[in-house]
Amino acid sequence: MDLTVIVPIYNVEQYLLPCLDSIARAAGGLEMEVILVDDGSTDGSGALAKEYAETHKGFHYYYKENGGIGSARNMGAEKAAGKYIAFADADDLVADGIYEDMYRAAEFHGTDMAICHAARIKVERIIASDIHLRAFHNIEGGVAHITQSAQLVYDSTAWNKLIRRDFYERHHFRWPEGVVFEDIPVTIQMHYRANGVAVVRETGYFWRIRSEGSRSLTQQFASAANLSDKIEMIGRAFAFLDEEVRDERIRTSLEQKAAMLDFSRYIYGIADLRPAQAIAYMARLREFFTEYIRPETVGTLRLIWQQIWKDIAEGDLDHLKRTVNYNKEYYSGAPVLHEGGQYILDVPDEIFKIEDRSVLNEFRDTPPTTIITDAEEADGCVTLKGFLYYRRIECPAINDQHLSAYLLNDITGETRDIELRQIESDEITQERGAAYNYDGAGWEALIRPEDVPAGRNKLMIRYDGPVGRGVRITRGIRDEAKNKLKGMTANGALTFGSDARDTLDITANDRQESGTE
Repeated sequence: MDLTVIVPIYNVEQYLLPCLDSIARAAGGLEMEVILVDDGSTDGSGALAKEYAETHKGFHYYYKENGGIGSARNMGAEKAAGKYIAFADADDLVADGIYEDMYRAAEFHGTDMAICHAARIKVERIIASDIHLRAFHNIEGGVAHITQSAQLVYDSTAWNKLIRRDFYERHHFRWPEGVVFEDIPVTIQMHYRANGVAVVRETGYFWRIRSEGSRSLTQQFASAANLSDKIEMIGRAFAFLDEEVRDERIRTSLEQKAAMLDFSRYIYGIADLRPAQAIAYMARLREFFTEYIRPETVGTLRLIWQQIWKDIAEGDLDHLKRTVNYNKEYYSGAPVLHEGGQYILDVPDEIFKIEDRSVLNEFRDTPPTTIITDAEEADGCVTLKGFLYYRRIECPAINDQHLSAYLLNDITGETRDIELRQIESDEITQERGAAYNYDGAGWEALIRPEDVPAGRNKLMIRYDGPVGRGVRITRGIRDEAKNKLKGMTANGALTFGSDARDTLDITANDRQESGTE
């Protein structure tokens, strides 16, 4: 048995069947069993799950009294027989073939885990998952470890992973029971204890944001118990790092994640709470911040988060509401000025009491925008035209940043440098209203058949510019370029995902995808 997928089920009647169908398709050619754990559902979910198991080979139904997702996962893991285990939430979707991709990557590299990219579904619209964008940012090859890539603390979800079962059992991993956000402390332990993780850049898991009438437990941000659970789970993660890991870079990354992402929805929603409840929330957040976020980390946060936590520390609810409102309405478009060799945020003094307005913290963990705008084919070679830039950071000339490109095999991690030429073009400048000059952000990449490793590959661009350096997968393909690429796919040289993934794949024409054979 190659794989066991464990699916806790509780009152997800309207989402369950699409989820199970997607899991079936995600196996590819693997031998897979799926353990459906009905956690005491009170709607029709249990009946649907039981019927599905009776009519679909490899699916098995179990019932238990309600105990929460952690207890359901633990029960399923005890019954697992696969070489690897995976977890899926019953209201989400899994991409076709992704489990096979992760399996082959983990087998090729001999790693204890494989991870894939994730996105969010909101009313059937696909949007980016901020934590996963940050987790994958600047990982160059096919294998990573949290001690070298500290940003993997952002990869704190259970369900975008394949986990070798003997590794899982050897370390006696168990999910906390009776709480939500149980993923956070366990996944950090997994990342640290693993010999490595195989990194598959496919968007393989789609994480649902439920509508107002059917919010999941983790979306209930007005619940004091929900906030307490998050504080407890993040506290457990810090305790593990402090007691067993003692790695400064990982500790700082977790502090930044907690301060800028983990409590954002609670803070954004404070304005909608009754005053007494809002003040109580602020008091709990202030206690957390004082205990876990070190003063030296505060200066590494984005400016808006420095101000938000300053308001919380001072107990200034009125100013916090103004700061949060500015963040919602204006912050993402605040002008960036280039003065005295520095890039400075132009924000109102009546909101921001922080003197240092440098933008470097704004872009540290955020990848630049990449987009393919055109494609041409000649003599068996394909030329792609595109842009790489940070919004609001001017790039008027090609020497304002340095770019190079390579192909990365999704399974083996093999890389091949390809020819990339930087070009000047005012296309993006004009499209974005000419408020900033991006004329030097263009590039052309030449892909020759002999440069393409066997299998499916991603186009990666290394960048070194005024506010950051790193490597970025090319996500985003304009419709015109996409239509041209459709005409180039007959020979198998180029493919691209659905609009949900929107990532170009480059596949060798005359060879099968490489793997473990």
